[in-house]
Amino acid sequence: MIQRFLTLAVIAALGISSATTVTHADVVLFDGTVVHGGLFANGMKEIDTATFPGESVIKFTPDGSYKSGGLEFYGGKEYTIPTGESLLRVSAYSTDAGNMNGFTISMDTGSFDLGTDDWTLDGNPGAIGDFTGGNWHELEFDLSTVSGFVAGTSVLNGLVTFKNNTSLNPIYIGDISLATAVAVPEPSTFAALAIVGFSGTVIARRRRRKLHSDIAA
Repeated sequence: MIQRFLTLAVIAALGISSATTVTHADVVLFDGTVVHGGLFANGMKEIDTATFPGESVIKFTPDGSYKSGGLEFYGGKEYTIPTGESLLRVSAYSTDAGNMNGFTISMDTGSFDLGTDDWTLDGNPGAIGDFTGGNWHELEFDLSTVSGFVAGTSVLNGLVTFKNNTSLNPIYIGDISLATAVAVPEPSTFAALAIVGFSGTVIARRRRRKLHSDIAA
């Protein structure tokens, strides 16, 4: 009882409810091969196995004024987003700095807006200007923040594509998946709970010793 009380006291004092949130992929849309949807690009599109040794990635070489590439969910390829899987995760690479001006995610209940909906770039609040060249980047889009989104009902029915700026150099996409968020306590939380467990054990032992002493007397 004492140990439980101490645990609750530490949780309240440390604000453990604000645990770190991590994600794990539950629904793969692309991981070397297209699992759901189909390849799309305004220009050339292919599965590239040569640029990054040991990796199969989507490569699209932009063409014309509309430069976008990734997956399409048109014409019988529509995909209902499972309940809880509202985080769309994408890894992307460009040789050019600043070669991103948007990301299209089309659903029957509304499209993602980079300006108003929640997204992150490499774990930080999303900012298009932070997409640098020569590096792989991890993008995560919280589809539940799109106005009209309904868990288990909203459908990917258009494009899930990276949009670039003026360059005609290729864009590479390594993985696309839908994921769910999982709350994980901070390391300090584990340490605090360990201390609580030890303290509770010590107190319990002392109470038992006192009880035995009283009985013996």
